[in-house]
Amino acid sequence: MRFRAWLSLAYAVFGAALAALGTYALVSQIALLRAPEVGIHMATGARPFDIFRLLVAKSLLATAAGVVAGIAAAFALTRALGTVLFGVIPLDGATVFVSALLLLACGGAAAAWPAFRLARQSAGRLLSTRRGVR
Repeated sequence: MRFRAWLSLAYAVFGAALAALGTYALVSQIALLRAPEVGIHMATGARPFDIFRLLVAKSLLATAAGVVAGIAAAFALTRALGTVLFGVIPLDGATVFVSALLLLACGGAAAAWPAFRLARQSAGRLLSTRRGVR
């Protein structure tokens, strides 16, 4: 029984790491596609912190929408999941809350590095490249 618990933990950690990597890749690609827009913001006087805050806020908004959709799907699939779970309440409030916070933190952390990279570039470089910063 203890082996199954460790195996379940290993799968959960692997799944969370894979989700974090996928989130980072998606947010990074979206940030690079928005490089000309960021260049215009910088050329009109936006400070690097403003750019950083804008990109992270947009990412957190999209992540929050995904978390809400995931929680709604979990509520909808509660009956089907209840047959697979043994000794666990399917919709434990604390578990849902902690999972939502973890996913939001992961989304914010995934957005921080691409936003930081774009915020330290010059407006001229961002506007002169078609695909953004390499």
